[in-house]
Amino acid sequence: MSLADEIRSRGYWSIVIHPTTYDVKRADLSELETIVNRTRVQLRGWDYPHFGERDAIKRRMRSITSSTDWQYYREIWRLYQSGQFVYVIGIHEDWLDRVNDVGWGP
Repeated sequence: MSLADEIRSRGYWSIVIHPTTYDVKRADLSELETIVNRTRVQLRGWDYPHFGERDAIKRRMRSITSSTDWQYYREIWRLYQSGQFVYVIGIHEDWLDRVNDVGWGP
């Protein structure tokens, strides 16, 4: 089962943000990582969208993507050259059983 399928097997948010007009090459592929770095939000030590040393950014034909699967953090995001941003995140409370399995958490 893929990470996306696992996330969707419990509570999750699916967020899609896109410009009002479509332009297939709104940004160069080489600029996408800089855009994500410049616009991500930090909240209590976690960034949204998240990517770190363990969660490398992968380049695709017209987008970049990353995924995180660590304790109750389960998420996938993708930013397209068109400016569309897709984010799927598991609701943390639905994955606390994974945290308890490693001896951390409530």
